[in-house]
Amino acid sequence: MSRTRALLLVAALFPLAAASCVFVAGAAVGAGVVYALGEDSVEVFLDAELEQVHAAARAVLAERGEIREDTVGARTSHLEADWDGRDVEVDLERATDATVRMVVGARRFSDLAPDQDTARRVADLVAARLRG
Repeated sequence: MSRTRALLLVAALFPLAAASCVFVAGAAVGAGVVYALGEDSVEVFLDAELEQVHAAARAVLAERGEIREDTVGARTSHLEADWDGRDVEVDLERATDATVRMVVGARRFSDLAPDQDTARRVADLVAARLRG
């Protein structure tokens, strides 16, 4: 009888444990977890509308540099800027209706050397601006 109770307890708690895992993963995505893509770029998924992320990225780039290119479409957008002497590109793509994939690339010394630290800093500043 105790073995049956143990199995019932496990069966009853399994959906709760699975839901907790999904919740934690969702919180991580909403917070804007940054992933390195290469020597000069990072990727982050943000729970926001494309227009909101584009506006936040544009504001971050404009604060410390000059925007050279600014294009926005229905599902994607692209920004290029000279940001603190670095060449920075921000590409946005609507991953879902409520999630945007942002890739930030940065290079220094006239586009010769990768600068992942700057890419990460820009991504962090965009995510922070979205959080308010």
